[in-house]
Amino acid sequence: MRDALIGDPTKDDSAARAEAWLECAEASGKISQEDFESAHAALLRDLVCQADDGRAIGRGIANNWLSGDSSISRQEYSPQIATALARSLLGEDGKECPVAKDYDESTKRLLRAAAGPPLTPPPTTTPAPRYK
Repeated sequence: MRDALIGDPTKDDSAARAEAWLECAEASGKISQEDFESAHAALLRDLVCQADDGRAIGRGIANNWLSGDSSISRQEYSPQIATALARSLLGEDGKECPVAKDYDESTKRLLRAAAGPPLTPPPTTTPAPRYK
């Protein structure tokens, strides 16, 4: 393990690594903040909802990204993205999230706070009966 951490001084690949980081930085400048946040939120949703047991991951996302507590929050999402992410982790985005039913109460509370009021379908109206 020590050798892997120190590396092989006869094989200096720092220029290739620097080039890879520069390419990454350049590519990241080509995406809007909103598109980045949307893609990141989709990745987190899939990570939680497709895991065999994503409860701990969901709890971590709720605590670290959606709690609203700036002393622990690592990522500030726009309100729209935070709401969409929370709703998706609750399975309220039209897609199933099997783990949503297994969250502890604290996680549910944080996600519910970030999600805002539940989306309700528009009321269905039935046409008035026609009398002859």
